[in-house]
Amino acid sequence: MKKHILLLLLLAVLFTFNSFAQESLLDSTYTWNWNSSTNEWEYNRKEIYQYNTDGELITHIEIWWENNNWLNRFRQNLSRDANHHLAMDFREVWQDSVWINSFRQVYNHSPNGNLLSKTTQSWNNGSWTTDSEYTLDYDLNNNLVFTEYVSGTDTFFTGSQTYITYDTNGNKISMLTRAATGTEWVNSTLDLYTYDNNNNKTSLIGQHWINNAWVNHHMSTYTYDVNNLTTGYTNYMWNDTIWLNGDRYIYSYDNNNNKILELYQFWADSIWLDNFRFLYTYDLQNNQLSNLRESFYDTIWVPDGRGTYTYDANNNLTSSLSEYMTENIWHIANKYSYEFDDNSNILNLLFQNGENLENNYTTDYYYDYMLSITEVDNRTNLTLYPNPATNTLTINTDLNLKNAQLQIHNAQGQLVTNSTFDVRYSIFDISSLNSGIYFLSLTNGTEVISKKFVKE
Repeated sequence: MKKHILLLLLLAVLFTFNSFAQESLLDSTYTWNWNSSTNEWEYNRKEIYQYNTDGELITHIEIWWENNNWLNRFRQNLSRDANHHLAMDFREVWQDSVWINSFRQVYNHSPNGNLLSKTTQSWNNGSWTTDSEYTLDYDLNNNLVFTEYVSGTDTFFTGSQTYITYDTNGNKISMLTRAATGTEWVNSTLDLYTYDNNNNKTSLIGQHWINNAWVNHHMSTYTYDVNNLTTGYTNYMWNDTIWLNGDRYIYSYDNNNNKILELYQFWADSIWLDNFRFLYTYDLQNNQLSNLRESFYDTIWVPDGRGTYTYDANNNLTSSLSEYMTENIWHIANKYSYEFDDNSNILNLLFQNGENLENNYTTDYYYDYMLSITEVDNRTNLTLYPNPATNTLTINTDLNLKNAQLQIHNAQGQLVTNSTFDVRYSIFDISSLNSGIYFLSLTNGTEVISKKFVKE
């Protein structure tokens, strides 16, 4: 099976004329599973994405390969308000050869983008029924001060409310949570926060509402270095009258502020005992090259897991290898490999697992690249057929041509054909082109017309 050739025949590219490589929108992904019996890649699913003229996602379709056929599975439709904020997320499922309503979420935003409400509804017996309501409120500084989530009916509902306050620096200093029990709201938890002069959180005290009073439950304290990086935090539990040590994390950093140590300890027998730690290394671009997990046994640190990473010249992650140790031997757990284009768009993801890195699944990503055609007159008719085409492509246009320039670009914006064209009807030989998506343009002076076609 020639995977990439078959994939290109199925692509539905949304094409916009602009300067090439200025923007790229994800058009589709194709996922393949590895068949270890036949040593071949087999279709699993594809996902198609469509956008409006502002480049905002409006449709996402998931299609699965079943019984040697592509079958629709799921469709997501997105709409936005006048300020381009999400207004509705509408989901459908494919049943009996038609799209059936499933559920939807309706959003309401303020003009500056704050989410004010979200209503979740499901489709039942031919109409929409409300499952839950989520409302939010903000202060004059756009800090979130209230949320309410409700599910149920007026006579019996469940849900939660939060009330949040801030100091003059915009730091959250309290969060009160109330829970719904049938038809009324009752206090549940209260979190209280403190900060240092650099607005770093220094403590969190959690309290529970018991017998009509707030009672201490847990506490965390935080420390920082001169660069305001967290050097650790300690968790405590309340024991009627005093705070008892629980566990803690300790961090250290290199000169570039990269975390090189994460140490976890717990309190037992009146001392802090080591439990596990992570050690990290980095390259000159501060990309993480490795992490090593060690557990503390008796008096020594014993490795039990590690990850190693590679990057391309643009600092894109190209591989991630996970290993584990048993009986002093490292074993491969899995590996992710990535490929990117020159714009750092991911092109391929390959997942392998097992000691011999056997193929598991791979996903190909395709994009709508913007080509460098500066003017298009959509009022002029250009017809290409058959489409898809195999060896020849018939070109029919009402443009008054005289030594017009005919160009064909591939989906990556590369010029593959350049010739003259001076008739209104012609049969053009495309047998030398590879299978895939192409864009044919005719230029006559200042007039430009273009059309997409597929070469099988």
